[in-house]
Amino acid sequence: MKEWSFNMNQVAKAIYFNGIVQGVGFRPFVFKLAEELSIKGWVNNSSHGVTIHAEGDKLDLFYHRLLREAPP
Repeated sequence: MKEWSFNMNQVAKAIYFNGIVQGVGFRPFVFKLAEELSIKGWVNNSSHGVTIHAEGDKLDLFYHRLLREAPP
């Protein structure tokens, strides 16, 4: 049996980016930034853009750095 540990104070946010994000290195950028800030979650590409589900303590910093540093 697996033992699960939950942090009930953990914060999660959904972040949406519209537009073309394929072929510009966006997902690797998100992965590296999330790893740097100890953010957990997932990224989903669609024809409309990207959905990011992010969990962690530094979500505001993560979001602002996504806006400032994302590939063009």
